[in-house]
Amino acid sequence: GCTDQIRLEVQLADCHVRATDPEGAVILESPEGGGGVTAEGAQKTIRWSASPGERYYGFGEKTGSLDRRGRELVFYATDAYDAAFDGYPPDADPLYASVPFFVGLRDAKAYGLFTDNTHRLAIDVAASDGAEVRITAAGGTLDHYLFAGPSIQEVVERYTRLTGRI
Repeated sequence: GCTDQIRLEVQLADCHVRATDPEGAVILESPEGGGGVTAEGAQKTIRWSASPGERYYGFGEKTGSLDRRGRELVFYATDAYDAAFDGYPPDADPLYASVPFFVGLRDAKAYGLFTDNTHRLAIDVAASDGAEVRITAAGGTLDHYLFAGPSIQEVVERYTRLTGRI
């Protein structure tokens, strides 16, 4: 749907995307010079710029710290129980559910991004390149839903309005 909370600019010539809030602050943007979307066979990748100090929370059932920056995460529903640990190893990934949704916190303003895709996903949360988040799908399309904040509470409220509430 439409909102006055986000302005979206798309440059078709180089696939550059920029989303800003009502004051003009960048919420989400593809890397400079465009090329934010690439495809190789059935595999598709989209890249988003990661500003210094930006934090990434969410991604569903994952082990580790709440801030996922610096992690490479796999989204594919499976049972990762390991009897040697009597549960999940500390670095287990993926777990039961696949929830490719995160809340980004940039300059104290929150936004959310949900990737709607049924194929195996890999999300590099500024791990291999500290300046980028990369979302790669083994197939299908990369449909994204961007949720405005500016608070985390508002982002989650908008996200659960789309996906349902417990």
